[in-house]
Order: sequence, then C-alpha cells, then structure tokens
Amino acid sequence: MNAESGTAGTAVIVIGAGLSRRFGGSKMLAELGGKALILHAVEQSLRSAASRVIVVVDEGIAGKRILPGGVEVIINQNPSRGVGSSISAGASNLQGVKSCIVLAGDQPFVSTGILNELIRRHELSVKAVIACRYAGAVRNPVLFPESLFAALTSMDGDRGARQLVLSAGVPVDFVDVREEWKLMDIDSRDDLVKAEAILAQHSGK
Repeated sequence: MNAESGTAGTAVIVIGAGLSRRFGGSKMLAELGGKALILHAVEQSLRSAASRVIVVVDEGIAGKRILPGGVEVIINQNPSRGVGSSISAGASNLQGVKSCIVLAGDQPFVSTGILNELIRRHELSVKAVIACRYAGAVRNPVLFPESLFAALTSMDGDRGARQLVLSAGVPVDFVDVREEWKLMDIDSRDDLVKAEAILAQHSGK
C-alpha cells in the first residue's frame, strides 16, 4: 500500500458484508487456503499501490478481529439491504482520495497486478471509469473517479458496481483479463471447492 500517495491516491473498498444466501453461512469467514476468504482480497489490496484500504463488513466479521492492521474497518449495520448499502458505506469515507476501486471480498484471485493496472489506467485517463473485462463482459473490480463518489454513496439494494459502470455517463476504459479464474467470485460451497483446486494449481506461480 502506498501511504505516500496523499490526496491524489486511490482507495480500495473491499465489500465483505452480505447475507450469503446462496453459500449458506458466513461466506467471508469460510476457509480458503488456510485463511478466511475475505483475507485474500484484503491482503492483495494492502500490497497494491492504493493509498487506503477500506473494508466494509458486518458486525459478525468485525467481532472476529481477523482483519490485519493498515485497513479501515467500516461496519454495515444492515447488510440485508444488499451490496449497494455496503458500497455506500465505504464510499461515504473517501475523503482525501481521487478515485476508488470497488472489490468484492469473495474474489480471492484478484491480484495486486490487476489492482495496480486499474490504478495505472486511471492515471492516464483520470475522468474515466476503469473496469475489468473478460470475454467482452464487464466484471469486478471497477475503479471509479471522484466525479462518481456521490453516485456510489447513494447506492442501495442489490445494485452493484458493475451496474453503475454502464449508466454512469462518463468514459469507460477496460482492463482485459485473459484468465477467467482471476476474476472468480465465490457464491456457493461448490465454488469454494473449485477455488481450493485453483489455489493448489497456481500456488507458487
């Protein structure tokens, strides 16, 4: 994490609050590779060029005290309102930065390299949304410029960052990711099993 970026920096908002209905249980605390799922996204964010890492969680995760130092923890008191409420909670704390990346906490394979490429593209086109893309489809994570902070703050319900990309009314640039697994999100326990296999296959690479 680049703490020297000052007011021109980028914050990563890791979204870790939700009901996990399809997973059946506390998904973010499920173990992947010997640690809680959410820690994969958090640790990659901390290693990136971002100046701040904001993690939005529910009270249950916050109470476990598993999040590392260096992150700013925001508690979503009502995660049942949907992912939009978590994005709003994180975006309400973006003072001092000029852009933010919205990253789902259930995306364990989004690397520091992908996050840094989003930031690099933003430096080349500061007014644009920079989104990940696989096979022509918009995927998370997404970087938003300061001009869209108000729109992020007003989000609610199940409308997520990807939905805002196409309706934002600003230019959109893309970071094309060639391997779909790098953008995988964990929705079910079957997904978690697949992720364990991917982790074993790519560990050390």
